[in-house]
Amino acid sequence: SLNRRRLLQQTLHSIRTNGFLGTMEIIVIDGGSTDGTCEWLARQQDVLTLVQPNFRIRQADGSHRRAHTWGEFINLGFRQARAPWVLMVSDDVILCPGAMENGLTDLRNFQKQGNKIGGGAMFWREYPRDRNYHVKLLPGGCIHINHGIFLKEALAAVGYADETSFEFYGADGDLTMRLNQNGWKTCVLENSYAEHLCHRIPWKRLLSGRTECQPNRDMETFDRKYGQMGNPVQPISKEWRDSSRSALAFWKTDWKAC
Repeated sequence: SLNRRRLLQQTLHSIRTNGFLGTMEIIVIDGGSTDGTCEWLARQQDVLTLVQPNFRIRQADGSHRRAHTWGEFINLGFRQARAPWVLMVSDDVILCPGAMENGLTDLRNFQKQGNKIGGGAMFWREYPRDRNYHVKLLPGGCIHINHGIFLKEALAAVGYADETSFEFYGADGDLTMRLNQNGWKTCVLENSYAEHLCHRIPWKRLLSGRTECQPNRDMETFDRKYGQMGNPVQPISKEWRDSSRSALAFWKTDWKAC
């Protein structure tokens, strides 16, 4: 998380009130927020907060990039987690009721059937842009875990997320691919849903061109490793109605300025 205190508060509320029946720990990795996030997190008795500032640095070729990659940040949480299953969500995600319990039930059932499961993907949509929920597929039909649950044993077996090849985009896809290539299959969590906020792009970033350079560079790296994605496999799409209208929690924040 970075400077999204109001969004993060809604994300954590959706976790705390999700109806999970087991024992859980909440870990937040903060990138050095200056909007009061760290002060608020320090008052949360059920949250372990790790703070790692992530400044922009100048490289030898004169270009700039963040000092730490997204892979480094999620690995801080993955390695610190003590439970056998690790749910990964961003600070701009709202979990729909039952997502955690339903997802864990699916994963355990897959294991009972003799499957070597590395994790499961929740259905999600870009709110308010999308109507339907979806799970993305990667080359070879691998089920991509954008937001979902990982088996910690599987994460450790593949060496966690790549910390050097991707600045941000592509790192989660690379993790999904390596899990599947090493026999840890990823699956769809049929009854787990999440809302992901579709952000507006600040005009200063748009004018500077920073909206395209980073994802293009990361996806080129992904393509070199796993093949071109010019004709990607169509995502699995599903119509579903959230009777709790969980996404309305976004309207309690200042998300339009994000």
